[in-house]
Amino acid sequence: MRLDPVSVAREGEAALRERLAALSFEQLRDIVADYGMDPGKLVMKWKDQARVLDRIVEVSISQAAKGDAFRAD
Repeated sequence: MRLDPVSVAREGEAALRERLAALSFEQLRDIVADYGMDPGKLVMKWKDQARVLDRIVEVSISQAAKGDAFRAD
């Protein structure tokens, strides 16, 4: 099963970080590529797993929040 970081981000940052922490560095890089989180092609060059994870969290929370604008309360 593939992890959708934006969906998990809607459950909260802690839940997203917990799910991402269980993944390998390559799996994190796959998420960055699959979800278009590296338009400048910089993240894929990073060697620090924590930095890549932080980028996924940052982008996922931002995208989840944008989606909230279209939801009825």
